[in-house]
Amino acid sequence: MKKLFLILLPLLFFNSQIQAQSAVAPSGDGSSTNPYKIATWQNLYWLSQNSGQWGKYYKQTADIHFADASPAIDTWDGGAGWTPIGNSTTKFTGTYDGGNYRIDSLYINRSTAKYVSLFGNIGLASVENLGVTNVRITGSIYVSGLVGRDSLSQITNCYATGQVTGNSDNVGILVGENIYYSTISNCYATGQVKNGRYYVGVLVGSNHTGGNISNSYARGSARGSNSIGVLVGSNTNSSTISNSYASGSSKATAGTRAGGLVGYNNGNYSTIDASFWNADSSAKGVGYRGGGDTTGVIAATTAELKTQSIFTNESWDFASETANGEDDYWNMDGVTNDGYPYLYYEPVTIPAGDTNLHIFANNDVELIFTTGNAGEVVIQVIRNDETPEVIGSLPGAVINLSPRYWTVRVISGTITGTYSITLYLEGIPGIFNCSTLYVLKRDDSTSPWKDVVADLSATIDRTNCPTSITVEGLTSLSEFVIGGEEDNPLPVELVSFTGSSTSSGVLLNWKTASETDNAGFILYRDGTEIASYTNVTALKGQGTTSNATSYRFTDTDVYLGESYTYTIFTEDLSGTRQEYDNSVSVSVTEAVSNEETIATQYALAQNYPNPFNPSTVIRFSLAQAGTATLKVFDMLGREVLSKQLQGSAGWNAYHFNAGTLSSGVYYYRIISGSFMETKKMILLK
Repeated sequence: MKKLFLILLPLLFFNSQIQAQSAVAPSGDGSSTNPYKIATWQNLYWLSQNSGQWGKYYKQTADIHFADASPAIDTWDGGAGWTPIGNSTTKFTGTYDGGNYRIDSLYINRSTAKYVSLFGNIGLASVENLGVTNVRITGSIYVSGLVGRDSLSQITNCYATGQVTGNSDNVGILVGENIYYSTISNCYATGQVKNGRYYVGVLVGSNHTGGNISNSYARGSARGSNSIGVLVGSNTNSSTISNSYASGSSKATAGTRAGGLVGYNNGNYSTIDASFWNADSSAKGVGYRGGGDTTGVIAATTAELKTQSIFTNESWDFASETANGEDDYWNMDGVTNDGYPYLYYEPVTIPAGDTNLHIFANNDVELIFTTGNAGEVVIQVIRNDETPEVIGSLPGAVINLSPRYWTVRVISGTITGTYSITLYLEGIPGIFNCSTLYVLKRDDSTSPWKDVVADLSATIDRTNCPTSITVEGLTSLSEFVIGGEEDNPLPVELVSFTGSSTSSGVLLNWKTASETDNAGFILYRDGTEIASYTNVTALKGQGTTSNATSYRFTDTDVYLGESYTYTIFTEDLSGTRQEYDNSVSVSVTEAVSNEETIATQYALAQNYPNPFNPSTVIRFSLAQAGTATLKVFDMLGREVLSKQLQGSAGWNAYHFNAGTLSSGVYYYRIISGSFMETKKMILLK
């Protein structure tokens, strides 16, 4: 018997090894120009296991289904499931672009743990264009489907659906706690969140200390002890909610702070503006109004919430109107999202037999079925602002592709009808001859492009070109791109754009893979033009070339401690400009050699770094040598530092150490004679 046991032991060990989930490193290098490409659950698992890479750039390139994981995700880590990206010791500080794809069937069962979510804890990070669907999450504090806790971060165009259970505070389906001036915009959550103690909401558990939520919604139910809301559990300490709505139920099992929109609103300057709650399903919009401005909380019936005019009367920006702006955050069609308003990037529901025009706002697509489908279909459009890769060769006389292509896909249902699709061309450079403009289509990113006319027997209507072009007579959805011959040069292909701080100033480098009719480049700093090919020889383009070309420019008009954001344009020989999505932010960490020659004056610079932990540099300039007083205050106005400084004419620096202070917002002030200036800094531990 003992021998049998000894034989079985290594076999059991070997079996456990081959059953363990595997991490597969993604392609890319994690830079802004070549982000890590997350295509599979194995790539995503690699990210969760490599905290040293949590400050990098990521781009998801496909839907990820944890139902396909082997072994099953609910067996991982002894049944605890997913290990969150970001925890109490190491935050995720990078950028994750979901590419408008989703992660489905995420499972976590860590009932006593903090920071329980896909991203457990993020700071100075960005999560965008990502959905997590059908989540099953259980945790203690900072529990959600997408981000457990975010500080000084941005969450944009994201959504979460499913069930989240929390055993303590700050529990939501999208985000557990949104804090320290973090922003959540154009997001939604649906499902059930329950069993939390305080600060429980379907969208967000707690919006705190300058948190901002806008153009977002929640549908579902929230249950917990106290401070329970359908949209947000608690909105406090100078936080804001605007142009958002909620429909569903909330219940406080140990108090009265339950609301159809927000459970608890308190603190000076905590405001709710132009936001709606469903009075048919909740008795109160805000459970408890302890302070702040809640005059913008509006009650509406279910029927009213399905009527666009009540929203546009409050200046909501819809695709079908222009009076409230042209960002087109919202849409309504009476069917999608059960008739409630939905966000511009959401899939559209098309009923069986429907032959109405459907507008995919902000994605530059319109679609209409000329022959209706036999059943209901749900369709999503993704606009990709880059030139797609080419598999094989391009069809016919096509030699150029536009720096924009569209992914049009079926989320549910089957296409049985015939449709026409209109692609809007505004912003695509180099279109000069509509008669030699082509629309190409391919099944997926691994397939060659086909001409919709020559290869797929469709027809093209160019009547509205160069504003738009329409393809008629198609029966399947996939990817589309615009093609051109020599007289439609289309893009200059920019492959990289980087910046760095040097003793001469900010050095900008960029590289093109090819150029067509390129006159040159124009550079902008913080939205202001600083250099153009018309007066800087180094910015002149190469005309037309298939060779890679490198460029560089040094911005000398910068100052130590300041941060700048640069964008780049190209202009073709006809004078048409194209702005590239590539931008680069640079913090000046070296004194610029000509900085001290600038005429001295009184000034206070932004501290660097900011946010900081625990020390930062505060720089100030004096018109003449003398005494200056530095004062630092907390958010309540309490003085935490007062120091007399001897300064020379020109720039001076003081190294401020906040090792004994708590995380938060602080204000620093320089006083010299009649000069006084104050700026804000953020300590993030």
